[in-house]
Amino acid sequence: MGSRRRGWLVVMVVALVAALPREAASQARAGAGRFDVAQTRDTAASVGAGRAFLFSALVPGAGQRMLGQSRWVPYLALEAWAWLRYFDRARQGRALERRYKDLAWSVARLVSSGPRRDGPFEYYEAMGKYVASGAYDAEPHRPGLQPEEDPATFNGAVWQLARSIYLPAGADPVDTESIEYWQALNYYAQNATPPPFAWSWSSSPLAQQRFRELIRESDESLREATTMLGLILANHMVSAVDAFITARVRAAQDGTPGIQIESGLRPDADMLLFTMSVRIPAPWR
Repeated sequence: MGSRRRGWLVVMVVALVAALPREAASQARAGAGRFDVAQTRDTAASVGAGRAFLFSALVPGAGQRMLGQSRWVPYLALEAWAWLRYFDRARQGRALERRYKDLAWSVARLVSSGPRRDGPFEYYEAMGKYVASGAYDAEPHRPGLQPEEDPATFNGAVWQLARSIYLPAGADPVDTESIEYWQALNYYAQNATPPPFAWSWSSSPLAQQRFRELIRESDESLREATTMLGLILANHMVSAVDAFITARVRAAQDGTPGIQIESGLRPDADMLLFTMSVRIPAPWR
């Protein structure tokens, strides 16, 4: 239902721009037949550069339509296609995300404790890399936190990393009373996977393989959706600049003063500042 509504919205935008009266066409109809061509040129040339830029920045192709140019069609067609593609890939990516989270909960997270709580993407990324999270507290019957020692598990790898950061090389046995040990233990406590998020694929290696595929497919879909947003932004900018330059060129050929834009860089302390000024001619009456 959501995709259908978005499709109708795109169709309505296309119809709106198509119905946008071109300045030239709407005013030329008022004149006599043999003056139509000349009047069309005059009215199209009278479209301000700022106005054409603004309309095309809002809806690609709108400025070109106002200027009487036929290339408004590809701008608008690209806009419609990119939005439809974006909604489709974003929907697909979110659906795949739900699937790999459900798979993880129903298979790997059977060893976890407490109600279901989904973690961030990095958590699921680690689930695809490691067969098991490992124990958070390797010896729960002892007081304090005893880190997981198996480097094949995620928590064991975290403890190895903590030791390499805070403890001197070859420090074995570890002085559990030293400041370095407590710094390493604090790092482990903050980054290791606690019992509510524990996992293990040891009994279902094929499920972990499918889990990795779902993550990859979801990531590709969401990345393509992001690419579509970049394409949409570029289409807006190119259409706006195109309309602005076309209107300026026509204004220069017509002798009509246009918008003047001045920009530059100037040093300020340890940085460069970008400055821009826009001069818009305004009629006295």
